[in-house]
Amino acid sequence: MIIPFPYNSFDDDGDIYSITLFGCRIWVFYYHDRFGYFRLFGKGLKWKDVSVHGLTFSEREKRTKALTINNWRISFLK
Repeated sequence: MIIPFPYNSFDDDGDIYSITLFGCRIWVFYYHDRFGYFRLFGKGLKWKDVSVHGLTFSEREKRTKALTINNWRISFLK
């Protein structure tokens, strides 16, 4: 069963969905304004449009590995 998360004060009109089985979240998906991520069993991918969302410190210093295609940056979640 896919259910939306309850409202979170940090969520600014983004869409968050999850699948929970026996009290454990096994799948989570978030999308908002050309940025998003998904997790499956704790591992996942995130993506963002760097023309809209700037790079974080670790991305600028190349401390995180990512694939960049045009203005899109795709990286792993730990």
